[in-house]
Amino acid sequence: MVSRLSAEGAVVEQGDDITQPFFSVPGKTATINGDDLQVYEYLSEKTVEEEAATVSSTGSSIGPNMVSWIKPPHFYKSGKIIVIYLGTNADTINLLEEILGKQFAGQ
Repeated sequence: MVSRLSAEGAVVEQGDDITQPFFSVPGKTATINGDDLQVYEYLSEKTVEEEAATVSSTGSSIGPNMVSWIKPPHFYKSGKIIVIYLGTNADTINLLEEILGKQFAGQ
């Protein structure tokens, strides 16, 4: 994903590890053009599909967890990854949709 974003002209910086109670794998933070992302990489696409199915259509709940986001959430999945972008930057949303496809949940 990083190489594809970079190829599209995005400035990508990889960040720190992150753990969320609603996903079974730890993730990594990253920024693209200054916007923060959370990236979760799984061992199989099947697990991605199973975990994505627990996210409500608005992203306000994931499994039994109610989530209060600081900015509007956008959830994407592609292959073995789930990406969360919190924000409203149309350029970032368009870039993520171009690389990962339409969001599967969020606002």
